[in-house]
Amino acid sequence: MTESSERLKEFEEEIEKTNVTGGRTNLERRLLVLGIVLAIGGVILIVAAFLVTRSHDSGLEVKELTELDYVRITSQQREDLVMGLIGIGLLFLGSLFYVTNKLSRFFRYWLIRLIYEHRAQIDRLKEN
Repeated sequence: MTESSERLKEFEEEIEKTNVTGGRTNLERRLLVLGIVLAIGGVILIVAAFLVTRSHDSGLEVKELTELDYVRITSQQREDLVMGLIGIGLLFLGSLFYVTNKLSRFFRYWLIRLIYEHRAQIDRLKEN
C-alpha cells in the first residue's frame, strides 16, 4: 500500500468520524429543484405576458379614443407589464437559487480537496 493511499484512507476515516448527516444536502436539493421550477415558471410567465400583450389592441390605429377606451387599454397594458415583471423576478430568483447551489457544491469540493492536498504536502515535508 502506498503512502498516498494510506493517507487517503486515514482522511476518509476522519470524515466518517465527524458524523456529518445528509440533512443539509436534502435542503440543498430542494432549493435546487425550487430554483429550476421558479426559473422555468418565470420564463413561461414572460412568454405568456408577451403573447397576451400581442393579442391586445394598442389603440394606436384608432384616431379618436374615448376616455373609457383609454382607461381600458392602459389598464390592460399595466396588467401585462406587471405579469412580465413578476416573470422576470421569478426567473432571477430561480437562477439565484440554482447558481448558489452549484457554487456551494463546487466550493465544498474545492475545500475538501485543498485540505487533502495540504495534509499530503505536510506528510511529504515530515518525511524529508
